[in-house]
Amino acid sequence: MDALGIALIVIGLALVCAGLVFWRWASRTQPADLDGDGPGELRGLIDALDQAESSARSVRPRLDQIRREDSSK
Repeated sequence: MDALGIALIVIGLALVCAGLVFWRWASRTQPADLDGDGPGELRGLIDALDQAESSARSVRPRLDQIRREDSSK
């Protein structure tokens, strides 16, 4: 039973060390990607949403303009 405990500890330490080695190797070889599709994909999506919001804002009338029109009738 003692041998099993020691073996599990050794295997656990080996897995942790291997994970640290591969994590450092992967961080040096691949740049960090926050969105997974490339460095500019998330920024492009945010810009497109901002542009769509601003164009929609210029098309639809504001609530206070509608109230003024309704009160003048």
